[in-house]
Amino acid sequence: MVVGEVFRRLLSKLCVAHVYHDSLEYLQPLQLGVGVKGGSEAVLHAFNRIIRNPNSKDAQEVLALIDFENAFNMIYRQNFLDIIYTDFPSIYPWVSLCYSVAAPLFLESVVLEARSGVQQGDPLGPLLFSLVLQPFLHHIKNTFQLKLGAILDDVTTFGNINQTLNALHYIKENGPLVGLSLSN
Repeated sequence: MVVGEVFRRLLSKLCVAHVYHDSLEYLQPLQLGVGVKGGSEAVLHAFNRIIRNPNSKDAQEVLALIDFENAFNMIYRQNFLDIIYTDFPSIYPWVSLCYSVAAPLFLESVVLEARSGVQQGDPLGPLLFSLVLQPFLHHIKNTFQLKLGAILDDVTTFGNINQTLNALHYIKENGPLVGLSLSN
């Protein structure tokens, strides 16, 4: 069991390294939580500059922090499997092997089957999650004209209050289709 876990982590790390540059191109500049050293600081400083800018003191503009409920455990696997198949086909066989079947979870004498989300500790987990979130980030930026940045499942937006509310409504309506639900 331990050897299998080490082997799986090693292969997953190799897959992450193999698609590193392509994944950065796919996710940036909106998602800075995967493969970007200092990504959290970059998002923090960017929004700090925005809110301290004297020209951005419009009462109709708001900063919103969006968080998803149990996000890594709830995303639907088929969504990231489809994206991997299309955009990162070289690692699809491995990701499919790891995620196309339910993972057994043992709770005393009860066996549960995990059919959604990424597996805890999987080096591929942050990338797989971010691939599912990415279309939402693009839609929010392009449709609602909000400035945004994400560190994995923590999304920060800045812009018009009505557009922000529209973006939240969009996530609330469409997020559950891929396993993303807004936290209360």
